Amino acid sequence: MTNSEFSTHPVFQKLEQLISRLQEQEAIEKIELEKQDFFKIACFFLSERLKVSLPVLVPIAELNAVSTEFENALSQINAFLGNGNVGHVNNAVNNINSAISYIRNFPILNPTGDFDFSKVIS
Repeated sequence: MTNSEFSTHPVFQKLEQLISRLQEQEAIEKIELEKQDFFKIACFFLSERLKVSLPVLVPIAELNAVSTEFENALSQINAFLGNGNVGHVNNAVNNINSAISYIRNFPILNPTGDFDFSKVIS
C-alpha cells in the first residue's frame, strides 16, 4: 500500500466519526464512566498506532477490517443512544477490542539505541 492510499483510507474518517460521537454531550451523559474511559484510551491508542504504522507493510485487508470495526462500533453506540440497551455498548467494546487486535500487529518502526518506552511511561 502506498503512503497516499494509506493516508486517504476511510479508516481515519471512521475513527474520527467514532471519537466525535463519543464526545457529544448525549454520549457523555448516557455511557457509564468506565466505558467512556475505555473508549477514550482505546481510540487514542488506535489513532497513535495508525500514525506510526509503516504504510507499505500494512495489508489493505487488515486496514479494511479495522475500518469495519470502527463503523460497527459507531453503529452500536448510535443504537445505544437511541434505545438505551446497554448490550450495544458492550458490542461496541468488542468491536474496539477487535480493532485493537488488528492494529497492534501493524508494523511500526522500532527506534534505535536504548530507548525504553516503559521507563518513559513510568
